[in-house]
Amino acid sequence: VRRSLTAPPPDSALSTEPSDLDITVYYRGRPVLQCTVTNPGGCRLYSQQEEPALSHLQPVRLPPTDGLPDIKQRHFTEKLLASVEGGLLLHHWAGGVLAERLGRCQVFWARSESGPELGPGAGQVGGAIKLNRNERTRIFCLRDFVSELRAFMEQRGGAPNCAAYLCFGQQFLRSNQNKKLILVKVVPRAWVALTEWAQQSGASSLDSENVSLHISSTASIDNLLALLREVQDMDLDL
Repeated sequence: VRRSLTAPPPDSALSTEPSDLDITVYYRGRPVLQCTVTNPGGCRLYSQQEEPALSHLQPVRLPPTDGLPDIKQRHFTEKLLASVEGGLLLHHWAGGVLAERLGRCQVFWARSESGPELGPGAGQVGGAIKLNRNERTRIFCLRDFVSELRAFMEQRGGAPNCAAYLCFGQQFLRSNQNKKLILVKVVPRAWVALTEWAQQSGASSLDSENVSLHISSTASIDNLLALLREVQDMDLDL
């Protein structure tokens, strides 16, 4: 079964806004914070240092280590949190997301929790993609997502990957997959919603374990489909 992106939305619609981001913070695999960023401009991940100049971004504070049972883990996590300083910014841009590191703490990113599955490019360190300080790096590309979603809807590929992972102070070495002191998972809610809608519309997801259904019937996805149609017609390097 195939379904065009220009087809009318189904009766059961998706309750989300195009810019919403789900954020989950893990300390050594343990979730310590879950929140949704609703600010259309993006958010700022930080630990202690307030930045009035960045008040236009939604603040997301990395939790203190009080609840961590292991003394060594608490000590090293606190050292990382202290070096976060100005924080990490997530900006919305052209339907995607850019990450910008302001603090001394090095941050590596990948689209898989176990490590990068990305092609060669600048900034790779030991197999990880490093965010350079005071530079914006694209971690979500809307055009790539649209291409993957179309392939999924036409049964030419699996469900799009709708998550990115940010590892603070450590590289994505597969040997320490479950030992990352600070790991942040970022998920654009609209991308998940559209992938779920594609599945409901007939796209096969039997070979994908990454799609979970959380469909609501409270709002329309007209704006999301309009965004996809707009991207299809754009001649930009997104």
